[in-house]
Amino acid sequence: MRRTGLGRLGRRAAVPPLIGPRRPRAAWLCWVFCALVVLGGSGCKTPLPAPTVNVTGVWHGTWRGPYGSGTIGLALQQTDAAVVGEMTLSGGPAELAKARVEGTVVGNTVHLKSVEPFRAELSAIGDEITGPFHYRYENAMSLRRTR
Repeated sequence: MRRTGLGRLGRRAAVPPLIGPRRPRAAWLCWVFCALVVLGGSGCKTPLPAPTVNVTGVWHGTWRGPYGSGTIGLALQQTDAAVVGEMTLSGGPAELAKARVEGTVVGNTVHLKSVEPFRAELSAIGDEITGPFHYRYENAMSLRRTR
């Protein structure tokens, strides 16, 4: 018996078309979905604001916190938005701590961290840097650039 593509009742089996007048919306939605997936994966992130300050230099100042106060020094080198340098912290329970720091500058905000338990989010305006930092506990610092 030869198969002719007819159904059980002798009629051609209805095969829904993949595209055509009955499925234009589904095909359009498929294209929109594919385009969103491609655009979403292509890095459509908003870029961070460029640095508006240059914090390169030597900075000296004071810090204060719930368990004391003391002096703090930063020697920073900035290249584009990246910052590297050394921090020296003395006074209070810190005694004398030295650490290498690294971070970024976004606008006029300086983000610093080190392998020690130190992190800071500071505001730089002209030759002054101020803001909170964490070293063993929450503290605040205020520094001036020495030329």
